[in-house]
Amino acid sequence: MKKIISFLFVTGGMFHVNAQVSFSSGGQFNVDAGPVSSVSADFNNDGKVDIATANIDSYTISVLLEQGAGGFSAPTNLPVGLQPSAIISADFNNDSNMDLATTNYASNNISVLLGDGAGGFSTATNYLVDSLPWSLVASDLNGDGMIDIATANYKSTNVSILTGDGMGNFSSSSLLNVGIGADAITSADFNNDGKQDLAIANFDSNTVTLFLGLGGGSFSSSAHIAVGISPVSMIASDMNGDGKMDLVTANNDSYNVSVLLGNGIGGFTSGPVLPVQDPWELVATDLNNDGIKDLAVANYKSLSITVFLGNSLGSFDAALNFTCVGKPTSITNADYNGDGNMDLAACLDFTGNVTVLLNNALPTESPELNIGLETNFTAYPNPFTSSVTIEIPDADDNMHIELYDCLGHLLYLEKYSAACNEVDLKKMDNGLYILKVFSDGKIVGSQKLLKR
Repeated sequence: MKKIISFLFVTGGMFHVNAQVSFSSGGQFNVDAGPVSSVSADFNNDGKVDIATANIDSYTISVLLEQGAGGFSAPTNLPVGLQPSAIISADFNNDSNMDLATTNYASNNISVLLGDGAGGFSTATNYLVDSLPWSLVASDLNGDGMIDIATANYKSTNVSILTGDGMGNFSSSSLLNVGIGADAITSADFNNDGKQDLAIANFDSNTVTLFLGLGGGSFSSSAHIAVGISPVSMIASDMNGDGKMDLVTANNDSYNVSVLLGNGIGGFTSGPVLPVQDPWELVATDLNNDGIKDLAVANYKSLSITVFLGNSLGSFDAALNFTCVGKPTSITNADYNGDGNMDLAACLDFTGNVTVLLNNALPTESPELNIGLETNFTAYPNPFTSSVTIEIPDADDNMHIELYDCLGHLLYLEKYSAACNEVDLKKMDNGLYILKVFSDGKIVGSQKLLKR
């Protein structure tokens, strides 16, 4: 029997959301010594979001399994290479279980740990890269349907690309020369050609290096884009809702954040420059449930997290600052307690723990809100295994749907059509997703979906 999910949305008036955000403590959870990077994913397939950290002082990773309501288990500590500086999660061997990989700064390699789907991981397999790798990204870089890994190598000022075979094994394929002090890397399709591109932040040359994918694992000649001083972290996200991928860097020595707005053909223009205290890492997600991406920045020396709420067209409201009990070295986000709000988690240096900030935000409608026709729509089946059918009886011509993972990453965007309303999601991993419906660019409804 199909389980029908009912949605309610509002038409016939302007819908302004001007809510601020606030956070309550979700607790502090011990990990091994020196956590500097973190990632959120469901490692045991229970529909709850877990956390893993890379611990630079103990040469380990720590896995925290969520126990419900935002609480986490005692850590499982697993050895990796020397001085792990970054951690990512993806399904490297196509078994629908989330795996982990780290860059190991002092041993010039990466460690890959394959997940068993119950919260356990294999012994680390190490792969050599070039000198002093600081960060890494997982993406299908050659278009063969299998996940590859690329590392930003600080000392050798280049990128190592390791090609995945879809069974959890990797082989070195190429090196790309970048700017001085490569330390952050991300991947996205910046020119909308269906191929994955690479962007690298260069700490010592104050630039971002861009490589456009040509297919088959090759890339165009690099372009260099100026940002602030000492970019230490970078993300790719659509910050202004135009369907084109943008870039955001945290600039440690100019005490600001640079927003670069993508034009959809591989070029970027300077957007807002946001003042912060001493940024170390940042994430983009919707913190106040208005359908617009916001930014959260971890400030190391000032023991704080700064939140910028996006308002429209890539601009942001004034900074909101939240104090931490230690120096945050990393920040990640997910809905940890299942209330529909995106929460934050930060690694705290010296204290050896992860602090969870539970988001209390609820949308606040402005007085201009005019509730008009109420329309129900359905998405089924839920849970689903391969596809979801969406039915909106009173749909207009300006509706589109977006699908996000539990971390707030946009996975799917499509104009809604009653004639073509089945969404093929068979390639998605098992887990929790959020479906959002928009009309005239305004969010008008959302619902959680579970793939099993």
